[in-house]
Amino acid sequence: MVKYVYIWAILTIFTSSAFSKEEEKPMEKVNKQYSIETGVRYFTHSTLPSEAKTGFTLLGDYAWKLSGYYKRPSVYLSVPIGINYMIDPSSNHSDIYILAYGWTIRHEFRKDKKFIPYIGYSLLLNQVWIKGRGGRTMGHQTKSEIGLNIYSGKQCCFFKVEYGISTFPSLDQKTSSVFALDLKTGIRW
Repeated sequence: MVKYVYIWAILTIFTSSAFSKEEEKPMEKVNKQYSIETGVRYFTHSTLPSEAKTGFTLLGDYAWKLSGYYKRPSVYLSVPIGINYMIDPSSNHSDIYILAYGWTIRHEFRKDKKFIPYIGYSLLLNQVWIKGRGGRTMGHQTKSEIGLNIYSGKQCCFFKVEYGISTFPSLDQKTSSVFALDLKTGIRW
């Protein structure tokens, strides 16, 4: 009896694979994507020892396509590095410089269309320098983004809105925090 069960299992496996009508999936090369973006940043809340609220941002990243092959929307993992310059309008001129680098995951919602909306999530390390103050401090940032890619062949331009929360230790308090809103545009190729 056991022998017949084994024979039946083996025949079932071979016949199901032989008569399968599943379409063959072609192999695809892992795509890479480069981005440069710029925009404006606004601190909605900040406990840093500066009165800076608005500034500029510039960022570049290198992304690998994790999924999205064979008629599925794309997902990218990127390594961004960027600089933020926040302007202090007070007489102290305690401008803030923030260097950010880390990881970003970006999920597109459509495939092979001209307009593709997406969402993203980032975990970044930050180094902060404040003008007129010696040294620097490091912290981390969690950031969410929503945007729109506009494709023209292999290249695309994009627009996005980001909201991030950053924390920094030992800046005149136990922990300093920053809540920031960014409006950005850029190109990908």
